[in-house]
Amino acid sequence: MEGKEGKIFCQSMTDDERRNVFGEGYFAYLAKTSKKKGAMVGYIIAFLAVGVLCNIPGWGFRIDMDLIMDGTHEVSAITVVLGVLGALWFAASTLFIRMGIKRANRTADDWVKEAAKGSSLPESVVRDFDNQVKAGNASFLILKGKKTKPVPVIITDDYIVEGSMAYVNVHPIQDIIGACYTQRVNPNNKLIKYQYIGLVKKNGNTIIEADEKYGDPFLAYLKERIPSLEVIGDVMITESDYFDWVKKLQKNAQ
Repeated sequence: MEGKEGKIFCQSMTDDERRNVFGEGYFAYLAKTSKKKGAMVGYIIAFLAVGVLCNIPGWGFRIDMDLIMDGTHEVSAITVVLGVLGALWFAASTLFIRMGIKRANRTADDWVKEAAKGSSLPESVVRDFDNQVKAGNASFLILKGKKTKPVPVIITDDYIVEGSMAYVNVHPIQDIIGACYTQRVNPNNKLIKYQYIGLVKKNGNTIIEADEKYGDPFLAYLKERIPSLEVIGDVMITESDYFDWVKKLQKNAQ
């Protein structure tokens, strides 16, 4: 599949990629990646926590010594504040380190369960997608906009999956009934607008930030894969119009 600049946005997985990256499955890949990133985050936070906590007593001591030299024998308010901040920093650091450890200890089965829960699907369906990735029946593309990081999308014979290290959404292709561009306005600055692709399913919907450069090939691919798909590709609809359209499609699909 080619976009406006001739760049390939969707390509099949080669045998080498399947063996080297997804040979044990998509969720095994996520487990390995999260283990590396989780451990790294834990080490960094631990290093910063130790560095700050070791320096706080020294900062307080120097401040108090300066006050004593000036004839003041009371503990300064700054020292008390530093102590409180140190305690808060220790509590926050402990929390983030535990989160890092938890992320690092996620197994492939943990990822499957989270994906099933987040996608409102049975685990068996999520594992079926994983088996299709293992078999090499997968294509890849990237959706990207102005606000969020690029979102990797994996497409197999029966599923479209988008996600990251924070979440995984599994969408059975047979459940997708509509796709379009929709716009969201920044609540803090209404002059800032973000563009998304909305995927409408029989029992839900999801949005992925993407501009035309990345979104047009994706919509074309969806239309090719799902001939019955309702697509609004040439009009940007508002958020309220999008949800009205979602309700309409879902009602007609019943």
